[in-house]
Amino acid sequence: MKDLYPISDEKSFSLQEGDNVEIWVEGSCPINPGIGGYAVLLQYNGKIREMIGGYSFTTNNRITLMAAIVALESLKTQCKVTIYSDSRYLVDSIKSGYAKLRLAKDKKGNNKKELINADLWQRLLSARDNHKVGCIHKVKFIWVKRGSTPENERCNNLAEVAVLNPDLPKDLGYNIQKAKTGFDDVGYARFREKLDKIETAIKQGQQVDKV
Repeated sequence: MKDLYPISDEKSFSLQEGDNVEIWVEGSCPINPGIGGYAVLLQYNGKIREMIGGYSFTTNNRITLMAAIVALESLKTQCKVTIYSDSRYLVDSIKSGYAKLRLAKDKKGNNKKELINADLWQRLLSARDNHKVGCIHKVKFIWVKRGSTPENERCNNLAEVAVLNPDLPKDLGYNIQKAKTGFDDVGYARFREKLDKIETAIKQGQQVDKV
């Protein structure tokens, strides 16, 4: 697929207090758990800023949460934010208040099992409610169907590209010993085979999600 937008730098994306910012986020984890990549597309007043990253071993839900976290933590100014995602896990848990309620119960010791990915949920809710430089954001989360907008499709492809980075850091918050499936030699071979297909598809301009 031809790039919809060029990668832009932070200096060209200057925000003022109260500006309306639209953000699209996406996470990709071809084998779950395994290598994961995230993509963020911020749009304001006709300007675009894109960011990608990932982890060498994580899960699909954790990498999706990281996309939203990176998006909000990148904002240095108090803004009105709308975040679009095709992840029900992310959007529904925020809009229903489930994640916030579970974290509150965890803190009081009222849950038999801790909320999965509690470390990232806490970080995300903190970024939403109280920015690290003291800014309070008005943040709205909206679910969109996968591939339903050019921005969502762009994020999907960028997240797949992020997975190809051979030097991704470790996701220190993820406990491999608690993973339901291992990441043995056979699993890694299947994973590399799929990565090779993704890389070939990108070079040929194909839709990655059809590989």
